[in-house]
Amino acid sequence: MAELPYREKIMSNVEQACRGIRQDAGYHFTVREVTRQLTGPYTTGNLPSISVYEGDEYGAIEDYYTYTRFLNVAVEMWIKEQQKGKLASELNKMLADVEKAVLEDHTRGGEAMDTQLAEVTPPILAEGGESEAGLVCFFIVQYRFSKQDPARMS
Repeated sequence: MAELPYREKIMSNVEQACRGIRQDAGYHFTVREVTRQLTGPYTTGNLPSISVYEGDEYGAIEDYYTYTRFLNVAVEMWIKEQQKGKLASELNKMLADVEKAVLEDHTRGGEAMDTQLAEVTPPILAEGGESEAGLVCFFIVQYRFSKQDPARMS
């Protein structure tokens, strides 16, 4: 059986990192749902929720045998206001939780060279309500693989 390509290993690792966001593990929130490539609508009862997306990827030939790639990974998060008038503050806490979880292992389980937070969008208010909001943060994951096989190093 063929090995998973590095790109899939990295995406699975980010998804698993987001699944680990729980108050009993030292985070502000417990994430109820983590999906891949799924845009809302989220069910209010499942908030906070996260969706992880693969973005653009670019790279360069490092040497005759190896490619270096930079994969953009988007993490979209949605929360429901817990305390009246604190939505912006709570969204910032959720962002901190995601950043902490994703950057805890910047090597993505040894499959990448580095992971960095690159950008955060402004908050997005849910349609027709002031008690739900989300935002998207973008990480850049740098990794290498063999020119002959994207599932292994040369």
